[in-house]
Amino acid sequence: MAVAPIVPAVAPLTVAVVGDYGVDTTSEGQVATMVAGWSPDLVVTTGDNFYSQGTDTGTARYDRVTGKYYCAFIKGAAAGTNCPSGGTATVNRFFPSTGNHDWTDGDISNYKAYFNLPGAGVTSQSPTGSELYYDVRNGPLHLFFIDSQAAMASAAEMTAQKAWLQAALAASGAPWKVVVFHHPPYSSGSSHGSSTAMRWPFASWGANLVLNGHDHTYERVQNGGLTYIVDGLGGAGRYGFASSPVTGSLVRYNANWGALKLTIDDTSLTGDFISLGGTTQDHFSLANDTTSATLQDGVSPAAYAGTRDTTLSQAAPTTAFGTATTLLVDGDDPPGSGSDLATLIRFDTSSIPSNATIVGASLRFKAVDPSTNSYSAYPVLQSWDEATATWTNSSTGVAWATAGAAGAADRGSTAVGTLSAASLGPVAIDLNATGVALVQGWVASTIANNGLIAAGSSQTDGIDLSSREATTAADRPALVVTYRLTTPTVLTVTTSSLAGATLGAAYSANLTAAGGTTPYSWAVTSGATPPGVSLSAGGALTGTPTTAGTYSFTAEVTDGASSKASAPLSIVVAAALPPGAFAKSSPSNNKTGVRSPVSLSWGASSGAARYEVCLDRDINSVCDSGWVSVGTSRSASRTLTSKAVYSWQVRAVNAASASTLANGGTWWKFTAR
Repeated sequence: MAVAPIVPAVAPLTVAVVGDYGVDTTSEGQVATMVAGWSPDLVVTTGDNFYSQGTDTGTARYDRVTGKYYCAFIKGAAAGTNCPSGGTATVNRFFPSTGNHDWTDGDISNYKAYFNLPGAGVTSQSPTGSELYYDVRNGPLHLFFIDSQAAMASAAEMTAQKAWLQAALAASGAPWKVVVFHHPPYSSGSSHGSSTAMRWPFASWGANLVLNGHDHTYERVQNGGLTYIVDGLGGAGRYGFASSPVTGSLVRYNANWGALKLTIDDTSLTGDFISLGGTTQDHFSLANDTTSATLQDGVSPAAYAGTRDTTLSQAAPTTAFGTATTLLVDGDDPPGSGSDLATLIRFDTSSIPSNATIVGASLRFKAVDPSTNSYSAYPVLQSWDEATATWTNSSTGVAWATAGAAGAADRGSTAVGTLSAASLGPVAIDLNATGVALVQGWVASTIANNGLIAAGSSQTDGIDLSSREATTAADRPALVVTYRLTTPTVLTVTTSSLAGATLGAAYSANLTAAGGTTPYSWAVTSGATPPGVSLSAGGALTGTPTTAGTYSFTAEVTDGASSKASAPLSIVVAAALPPGAFAKSSPSNNKTGVRSPVSLSWGASSGAARYEVCLDRDINSVCDSGWVSVGTSRSASRTLTSKAVYSWQVRAVNAASASTLANGGTWWKFTAR
């Protein structure tokens, strides 16, 4: 089935998240009623959109458990008794993820036939996604849906979906990237618990939040700097929790059904899990390190008046429309003529810091005449003047390479976004990765800012938009740019001191640095390391000192951007210990609560042929069983009497003379448990 366009909402965006709901029960209905009261822009599910209850077949299954309760948010679904029109929304605002019960109970073919989702007709292992895994962008939010049931059932499917998600996250310029699937990587639920196979590197791929279901509970988990939500209280029978929560579990709730309400704008995302009755059981807030700039004449900032826009008309090729209050794009105007209309628009981006890293950009308009068609936006390569630009000329006396700014020298060949306006009101062009890079070039002044052109020659139903000359300021076009300011991090050597070394003994230490960019490369620039010890490029000081003394040197680190930092360091090499000297290690002196059997251990003694151990229960320094040889082992196990107090000693014995070389120092005492 065809995919209905999603109209990006004006921030803040409200998203309702419902999981494990498809049971057609009173509890499901109560949750759905509560969600409808929030008037969300989107409804997202974490799977199990159908369970085995009922005798219906085909898409009627989903009509009964989904259409019956969420018809107002659906468009383009299969028609049914409960949602006869296949949804009453003007654009589809209901986006589910698959659950195990959608595969086993609902039949995944019925799921695909019922819902109106991106990727219809695409095979499930396509790199562009499918109805079972797909993405949806809405204003500041980019949602990525995964089919975890299929991924865990097939290694090939797991590989395909991982590759798709990693690439899709990397290509997104949205301020918020949220991944949705059924089986939770982290869950304290007693019925299912964690699905460790789904512990993908979401954070390093760029995700801000992960939403799951499967366990019929609510839980918030923090792991690896990323927030994971289990939201499975949408209507099915509630589950319990295991006695030991999963590591990182912050909030757990299962006393009633409910849903998660997300409120999102360009710089913040807040979540509230609300149970039936309206009680907030959990609240969390995420913030990113981005800043949002909105450029709109007469609105934000107050003094900004840098927008330029106009329409190019093939039917009126020498007429300039720079002062018109509307912008027009069409492939057939007047109707039946085949003549095109195209819109030029440009924003002054000089107020955005030149060192900003652009992470997202969106053009926002007010549609005053909607269309069932979509139009592509392209970079404009030639300079143009709003007051004089026409179908034939970019400015007075300067012609387009091809009329309508259609030549290769007039516009780029790669679309940077799509303009859709299925209904009156706010619409947007969310720029893709190519578009974000274009805005980056405008801000950094590496690409001439000639704006964009929206056009399409084959469409026959046009879109009318308010221009910058619109009487109501809020109706004028706006460019919303989300960016991050990168503050250079000073490279520093963080190693403040180095451990001493012993003559003839192996030495090892690692130099460390902070800031800058990896990889780091180390070198000695003055002085010298101890003879026998060298510094590797990776910062490792290793070797066996051959000469005692104090050695001072300067170590310098260079980072990947050629920034350098250095620090004076020194290593003291002490003379070797007296022949045979060594020390005991455990159990430590005066230790209490030692379990039986105890493991007595000590360090190595040079020249020792064997070690002998003495254990004294009476603390009179007389061995209970005499000195017992343990050979070359540096540990001995002994059975203890509960609550008894012991002392112990060990000595090293020379092979040739059988004389004692050294002992482990003073007698040590411990108390048995």
